[in-house]
Amino acid sequence: MKENLLKKLICPACASEELNVECKQKNDTEIREGSICCQKCREVFPINAGITNLLYRIPQDVECEKKAMNEKVYYVTSDKKEGFTVTEDAIQKYQQILLSLPEGDGSPIFCCGGSLQNQAENASRFYKSVDELNLTGNEDILEVGASFGWGSREFAKKGCNVVALDITDFLCTSDLYFKQQSIYFDRILGDMNKLPFKTASFDIVFANTVLHHCMDLETIYRELLRVLKKGGKIVALGECSLGVFEDRNNKAFLPGKEEGRQEKAFRLYEWLHMAKRAGAQKVCLSFFSNIDDYIDKKIKRGKANSKKVIIAQFIKKHHFLEILFHYLTYTYRWLFRPGNWKIECYK
Repeated sequence: MKENLLKKLICPACASEELNVECKQKNDTEIREGSICCQKCREVFPINAGITNLLYRIPQDVECEKKAMNEKVYYVTSDKKEGFTVTEDAIQKYQQILLSLPEGDGSPIFCCGGSLQNQAENASRFYKSVDELNLTGNEDILEVGASFGWGSREFAKKGCNVVALDITDFLCTSDLYFKQQSIYFDRILGDMNKLPFKTASFDIVFANTVLHHCMDLETIYRELLRVLKKGGKIVALGECSLGVFEDRNNKAFLPGKEEGRQEKAFRLYEWLHMAKRAGAQKVCLSFFSNIDDYIDKKIKRGKANSKKVIIAQFIKKHHFLEILFHYLTYTYRWLFRPGNWKIECYK
């Protein structure tokens, strides 16, 4: 943690801004060991390995999700005989895999059925979304649900002031980026449902496949909007969603729920409506190209020469056909299967 982060923080116990930091160990970049003390309620929050722990009396559901994620096994081999949970030792042993996130290095963990398949297949959408932000490098960015921190890493590479927030120990992976890629971002263990930040602290709040883990959709929108500066925006992509006529009891969410994760899926109009109810001045929802998604997914699964991929590539080469395909599937996506989309909410 860098000391200037204190300017953005509030006490998660009493919301006081009267915080002091005690440094026990420091390197050239940050405070590695120490604590933050609230001068009002006297609560003390530890800093370990540079990560500030601001989790305070979190709800039982959030605690269960934290436990489930920390205990998740990431299988390195396709036969699932070798795997790891995220520990300091595992981070060092599998650092090449972690450094290759999100697109991966082609190893089984990133392939069809692999533990990091979804991150690999969502990589192109993430990079496209970052490019569309047209960052200048002067932005203050909060990434909620940062997980391994590779999203925050990309923002930091562009020179932005970045804070990565998550409930899991995965944030420890960030030391790999700092040592090998010479970048930096602050890390906080915290609950996205109750953010430990002052009002109007960030230009952008970014969420990649995470907001559907919230306790309540309108509440989390309000909280994310609260920490945004005027004119700032929330960018969320890869969220679980349902078409108007899809069943809420989707079997795809059962494994996650059984493991203790907060897996929720809202209909597209609910994502829009709740953002407006929470106070967003403008809300824009856009669909990622099904053609791009299909081609990218099949190539990663080793089916680049299949007939369907060849047809998809033909459509992609002829722009008017791609536009026609988009409009023909637009209503279907709203009603039955949204696929991948992005929402931007402006304050």
